[in-house]
Amino acid sequence: LQIRIALRDWPEIQRFQQDLIESQHYDAAYVFRKLRVARAFHFTAMPKLLNYRTKKKIQENEFKEEFKDPSNRVNSLITNDVLEELMNIHEHYQKIKCVISADKSQPDKALSLIKDEFVVNLKDITLEHQEWQQKRMVDAKEADEILNRVEEGTSLASEGSERANALAKIKYRSYSAVVEASKSRRHRQVKLESSDSGSDYGKSQSRSKKSSKRPQMARSDMRTMKETVTRHVGMPVITEEDTSD
Repeated sequence: LQIRIALRDWPEIQRFQQDLIESQHYDAAYVFRKLRVARAFHFTAMPKLLNYRTKKKIQENEFKEEFKDPSNRVNSLITNDVLEELMNIHEHYQKIKCVISADKSQPDKALSLIKDEFVVNLKDITLEHQEWQQKRMVDAKEADEILNRVEEGTSLASEGSERANALAKIKYRSYSAVVEASKSRRHRQVKLESSDSGSDYGKSQSRSKKSSKRPQMARSDMRTMKETVTRHVGMPVITEEDTSD
């Protein structure tokens, strides 16, 4: 595997090599020279590989948040093995202090630069942090549950109000339809009554006309008869004269 170096960066690398020699870091200068002799550098035009119209898709394993372990940097750094190793180092340090002290049974106070209970205190702090994080997770979970309950309650209330509004709209539509039907029926009844009254009035009027016409006709007949009678009575009857006389 070669080291990728762009041509524009090569002068800076040469200046770095010269600084190593001037600073008498001959070991680093020797390693750099061996890399050049072994052709470990790959000189390119650009520092990164260019791909034309292609994208590298990095497949990542997607997991749900509920299945992921919470990230705990403290527990990942300070493990039981680390604490045990620190305890061993601290005991060895105490022994060395006793060896170089005047009293071999206990170290001098001038050499007490680190607390004796350093590892124990570190372990206690780690446990406290772990308990605090667990409590925080539980509190966050309870807060989420409470929030979900509140949201469910509001959703149920909104659903109930929506249902009540829908029922009210249905009732209003049905009631308005009934009112319109009753109004139309009343209107029809009024029309029928008016038509009936109009027909009755027309019939009575026609009957009255007919009845009025009948006496008028009877009166006219009587008048003609009277006139004829008066004519027969009042007018003299002229007979023809006998020509024999």
